[in-house]
Amino acid sequence: KKPTWLTIMENGSIGEARTKALLLDRFWVLERSVDIEGADFIVQRRALAHKLNSSRALFGLVQAKFLQDTSTTVYISPDYLLDEQNQARDSFFLIAHTGTEDEQSLYFLTAQQVIDDFKPVVAGKKHAHKYKLDGAALLVNKYELGRSALLRLIEQALDRADALKNREYFQPYVPAQDIDRPPVLMNRHTCPKAAS
Repeated sequence: KKPTWLTIMENGSIGEARTKALLLDRFWVLERSVDIEGADFIVQRRALAHKLNSSRALFGLVQAKFLQDTSTTVYISPDYLLDEQNQARDSFFLIAHTGTEDEQSLYFLTAQQVIDDFKPVVAGKKHAHKYKLDGAALLVNKYELGRSALLRLIEQALDRADALKNREYFQPYVPAQDIDRPPVLMNRHTCPKAAS
């Protein structure tokens, strides 16, 4: 029998790889170097104008999860879901995966859906204050989406997101000197050639 810790590691890798591949179809993907709560991705709109003071939200935070089956439970920190005013973050998204090979399924929730449909664990218990998402309640038709529909929902949510809150939340991930700078083009003119 496979040890539990190994199953958790394998499932985390599966969820992370599937989510990154999905998001790359429509967004630029930035990865956090340390993931305490699971695989996190910062997605950025593919746009030629890169000013964070734009009227549109540029960034979203995606947490990836893999559920082996309906008996699996995942937990989401309220810091991901709620802003400083205790309102649902409009740029947080959960993508949950299940199944293998030809039986793969995708599930998608916004912060508001997690808050409305699931409850936090009571104080004094393990995972206190985190939102508990039981696989039996999460892996249902209500949240199941195809790839295109899921990506479209993220884009639409970012269209409606508060651009100022978005900028403030993601400021720690984008160095101040890079806010108005377009991405550096890597070519033979901008990169020095090797001596050989």
